[in-house]
Amino acid sequence: MTIEGKRFADVLRAVESECSGALMLEMILERAFHPGALDAMFKRTAERQYTRDLLFSTLVDLMLLVVMDKRNSVHRSYLSMRNELSVSVRAVYDKLAHTEAAVSEGLV
Repeated sequence: MTIEGKRFADVLRAVESECSGALMLEMILERAFHPGALDAMFKRTAERQYTRDLLFSTLVDLMLLVVMDKRNSVHRSYLSMRNELSVSVRAVYDKLAHTEAAVSEGLV
């Protein structure tokens, strides 16, 4: 496969060499913030919060889009994932606003 006269593999190598740090960081974050591990930590740590329709791992995914500068706000992040979510944007903001300190500590 070619892209404007270049093979796809060559284009991929060029991107990797120019953005290797960002690519490595993204891969590390994906592994470090595995949904199952995040949700298990939340279940162990949360005292007042609960999971009904919005998993803690989904909230982390939304926030990672903002932190990694792929979306410029939580609302835009929500909009980009709204087809995957069964909750309102208000529910996202409420869960963020009421995240317990112990859960934040557990995440770190």
